[in-house]
Amino acid sequence: PNAKSNAMGVQINDSDEEDMFADAAPTAVQSNNNIVNSTIPVIDINNNSAKEYARLISNLATSPICTHVQLWIRVPLTLPSLQAFQLLLSRCDHSPSVGCMLYIHERLDVAELPAIVRALHGFMGGGNVKAVSWDTAVFLKNKKGFPTLSKNHQFVFGLLFGRLGRTLRTLVEGPVDGNTGGGSSNVSLRLHHLQYLRHLRSSRPSLQSKLDSEEAILETPYLDNLQSPLQPLGDHLEYQTYETFEKDPIKYKRYGEAVEYALEDGMGEGKFGYLGSTRTTLRQLKRMSVDDLDNHDEEEEDYYGHNVAAAGANDNEEMVEVDIYQVTILVVGAGRGPLVREAIHAVSRVSKLWMNKGIQHGGGSRKALHAKIIAIEKNPSAVLYLQSLKGVDPSWNGGHEYHDHGEAEQQQHVAGHDNNIVIPGTSNVTVIGCD
Repeated sequence: PNAKSNAMGVQINDSDEEDMFADAAPTAVQSNNNIVNSTIPVIDINNNSAKEYARLISNLATSPICTHVQLWIRVPLTLPSLQAFQLLLSRCDHSPSVGCMLYIHERLDVAELPAIVRALHGFMGGGNVKAVSWDTAVFLKNKKGFPTLSKNHQFVFGLLFGRLGRTLRTLVEGPVDGNTGGGSSNVSLRLHHLQYLRHLRSSRPSLQSKLDSEEAILETPYLDNLQSPLQPLGDHLEYQTYETFEKDPIKYKRYGEAVEYALEDGMGEGKFGYLGSTRTTLRQLKRMSVDDLDNHDEEEEDYYGHNVAAAGANDNEEMVEVDIYQVTILVVGAGRGPLVREAIHAVSRVSKLWMNKGIQHGGGSRKALHAKIIAIEKNPSAVLYLQSLKGVDPSWNGGHEYHDHGEAEQQQHVAGHDNNIVIPGTSNVTVIGCD
């Protein structure tokens, strides 16, 4: 096929947005003088040769020719064409080598837009959409004579990019201002269209939040790629794998919320054993928050948000009694500790909630949790990492500095043992390595 030498490449470069947009020839896409995508037309669903056409595409997609080449089916943005491609894709057993390049070549009627949008929602989920090509004929001109899109086409642009994100390629093709010839002059004129599409992408906050966030950039290399399943029970995961997993912003947050809900229900239903009570000061209660364990020398505010200087030393040293309940949490497969950290913070949040409940009910009893968290891990390198965290992080040791004098001295006790007073809302972590 005859390809433009300056067409976009198939590799995604996170630092260069221009890779996502390119001028394109109507039959192929080329990168570094090697054809990586070949674009062929879709055939009408009622065509007598539709089955034979699908058989040929399927054979070609599974042949050695397509080892490093993808077949992009050129699909006009019309309901019959979308249906024809879905049928073709199913006849090809949804081959990953068969993709779709949506071709937007005519203006959309307002009456047709709802049906097109409904079809696109289902189509983008299973249509192997790889690219969208905009014909210059669909562009309008603003007052200064530069290309722009109608509101309907802007909506379709936002829909496609919002759903498919950074994996979607955008191309522009067609004559400009009646110039039907090729050459560098026509290519340079189409650059105005590409610049407008880049502006359209970067000027929409909804698209920026989806495509340019840290999470979106992180997941880009993994989108639409079949990953080899990990075998953590049989293999020891590498640090790079842990790094990748721990950057998931949602997974561990949801784990923490689940632990928090379970602790709230357990406190409300009285499931946790009574450990005892401790008398402490408001100043000490400030350290109940895990976020304050590393900064407990800063005492501008106490646990309840009172200004220490304004309240005075006497108020800050007022003795209060707290009922402490103990819970044991097992983290099986602790890795490098993200689940342990979420459990520690969940204990702190629930304790803070129950402390506030006691105050709101007219001086009712103050309740808090103290958790014994057992982190079990089989990976020797991960076990060493967990032990190092326990050695430096006070939140893993009930809010106290770690002293390696044996497990017995690390156990926290209730009031009466002045050397090891329980700090309400804290957790003590025990690391266990096993096969």
